[in-house]
Amino acid sequence: QSSNSTTNLPSIDTFFSSTPSSKYTISNPLQQLYNQYQTKSYKHDAIATESKRISQKEDMGVELTEGQRNQLTKNQDKLTALETSMKGLKDKIEEGMHVAIYGKPLNRQSQRSKGGDGYDRDGDDDDVDDFFDRTTTTRQRDNDQGEEVESEASLIEKWKVLLQSHSKQQTVVASTTKQCDKLQVQIDSAVDEE
Repeated sequence: QSSNSTTNLPSIDTFFSSTPSSKYTISNPLQQLYNQYQTKSYKHDAIATESKRISQKEDMGVELTEGQRNQLTKNQDKLTALETSMKGLKDKIEEGMHVAIYGKPLNRQSQRSKGGDGYDRDGDDDDVDDFFDRTTTTRQRDNDQGEEVESEASLIEKWKVLLQSHSKQQTVVASTTKQCDKLQVQIDSAVDEE
């Protein structure tokens, strides 16, 4: 443990597995951090299992293909990134647990990579998500990263603009339909005259 204060905390799993009627209130952001931690932990275990299975082939005397060796290297990189990310999440979760239990934040010595608001400025490594979605490409991920998040107000404004546009288009469609009907009548009368 990185601080004496964390030794007085229950384990993360124990804290979050307690019943809702427990004496601690778990905030939504803290619950989300725990969910992220659990997801990364699951991914870590899955990647470690895959690597272990590939390595077992080599231990049994089967020579690994180049693809298998490359996958082992990729998996090791992903495991390292996940472990770093999980360490940061664990620190944040312990901070939140300390606030929930004692009503005040931990006095951690290592705040170098954090801003004044306590959020990690290093960022999470989203590349590890590719383990479960191997259909995505780096280009697709990079394009997805640039999208802006919509607020309720911006979505309502877009909806209003679309409604106005739809209304105008309906008017144009009605006018065009009338013109088509008039032309059809002219065509029908021209055919009758012949």
